[in-house]
Amino acid sequence: MDKRKILVQLDGDPHASVFDRVVAVDAEADEIFSYGGVKPEDVQNLVHGCIFTRGPKDLKRTALFIGGSDVAAAEKLLHEALKHMLPGFGLRVSAYEFRLDLFADALARAEVFIKAFRGDSLIVPAVAPHAMYTLDRATLVACAALGRRYDVPVLIHLAETEDEVKTARTEHQATPTGYLESIGFFGPKTLAAHGVNIISAQIGTRGDGIAIDTFQVNDPTGEAITSHTQWSRTLEALRAVLSEEQSVDALLDRRRQRLAHPPVAAPAPPKITVSNQLSDTDTVVEVKCPDRVGLLYQITRTLSSLGLDITSARIATEIDQAFDTFYVHDHSGMKLVEPDETARARGALEQALLQPI
Repeated sequence: MDKRKILVQLDGDPHASVFDRVVAVDAEADEIFSYGGVKPEDVQNLVHGCIFTRGPKDLKRTALFIGGSDVAAAEKLLHEALKHMLPGFGLRVSAYEFRLDLFADALARAEVFIKAFRGDSLIVPAVAPHAMYTLDRATLVACAALGRRYDVPVLIHLAETEDEVKTARTEHQATPTGYLESIGFFGPKTLAAHGVNIISAQIGTRGDGIAIDTFQVNDPTGEAITSHTQWSRTLEALRAVLSEEQSVDALLDRRRQRLAHPPVAAPAPPKITVSNQLSDTDTVVEVKCPDRVGLLYQITRTLSSLGLDITSARIATEIDQAFDTFYVHDHSGMKLVEPDETARARGALEQALLQPI
């Protein structure tokens, strides 16, 4: 059974930030330990109290959050915390600089921080604008540009509540995701909607044409997804795509255009087999290749472009390798019986999976 999720809040202000505690509650932390008036000399015991109570596996469910209105003081607490970390123990650390009145100064400080810790083994620097409903377009674009400039993650609150969705539709005539897409906010390292990885799936279509798809998923760290908020965001995105309010092709095209450097092709060629011997009714297509974001979409889009219907599929991922099997037939319900048909399917998949995503 997983241990409870603990957030330890270290704040240099006399009283630990209520705002940060509310955010932690909404992020579904099970326990929040808040300390105000923290000085650098207090940090060692607090950090070691986190580390030595749990092993490396369970310590992934403990996080240290450093904040305060005095940016310089918060940075001193962060540097002190890093001094007392133990590599390999998995304690997560984040620092939050709260300066709403000095955006340019905050962005400059963020750039200095990124330069100092980029590549560090214990901390991942990131740019974290609050949300689309508290920041204007110019601020959001500037934050995204900073993240892409240094190839670091950009984090943002997205579609947290019904009110946020309503605000986005009223002010921008789009969903929150659609608005951020339209201003070029999302990039290859944006962490927002929805942080869900597909690690396996079973896909089937009933005789009456109803699709029944089951997915086993986790978050980007490999942990189970327990957040109600995250599931709400994911389901909203699925609804928008299935109702054709958003096009996956258009989202991927805009993502490619926003990359600061040319997209990188697949790390290795795929292995494709097309067989008519494994099923009495369908042609079986097997794909083995390195896993990457958008792979499953690229495969299914290619099969659709060939005029093939997927009657069922089994999707599996082992470490960084995808092993996907698709049972397909043409629109008349027939296998791909001609050699040139199977060769065409194999060639189309090989070519598509070598392309950047």
